[in-house]
Amino acid sequence: RLRYAPVGFSKRHEFMESDVRCTITVVERWLASAAGKRAHIAPDEIPWTALRTMLSQSLYGGRIDNAFDQRVVDSFVDSMFVPESFDLGFRPGTADAPALPEAGSSQAILDWVEQLP
Repeated sequence: RLRYAPVGFSKRHEFMESDVRCTITVVERWLASAAGKRAHIAPDEIPWTALRTMLSQSLYGGRIDNAFDQRVVDSFVDSMFVPESFDLGFRPGTADAPALPEAGSSQAILDWVEQLP
């Protein structure tokens, strides 16, 4: 992930692949908890605010030490973790961003992360 820094940040932040994997695991657990015993969960039943707060304040925001960079993280998280992310072809932020993968596997998400500018 270092090759993506600073991309909008005022300085380098040491985000690693382990951060991405941890984030995927935590999000998967939150979704499983929200779904209960069901195999699937509707987008409107996902605790979006809780997920966004956890990501922007703890998982990634925990390494941020200035207000500007925190706004960058908040903006990214707020554009990604929305019910519309379930729409086919959803592109977070701008139209030139790579579309989110159709598959829901962790590997598909990691492959998508590798496409980010």
